[in-house]
Amino acid sequence: FGSVEIRTPGAEVDLLVAMNPAALKVNVHRVKPSGTILVDRDAFDARHLELAGYAATPLDDALRARFTVVEV
Repeated sequence: FGSVEIRTPGAEVDLLVAMNPAALKVNVHRVKPSGTILVDRDAFDARHLELAGYAATPLDDALRARFTVVEV
């Protein structure tokens, strides 16, 4: 317990593997600037985007400006 958040060396990651939009939404804040995000392109369909609370695909230019996005 403490008054400030304590971050460990593993708190930020260089690579995030997000197999669906929900995983991306929950964990994207942990990726270091200029880190890499690997996504399953087929999982980013209308149904999964809606379930994760996205109005549109998050795999846009704004995300790609901050990270390297690899779609498989």
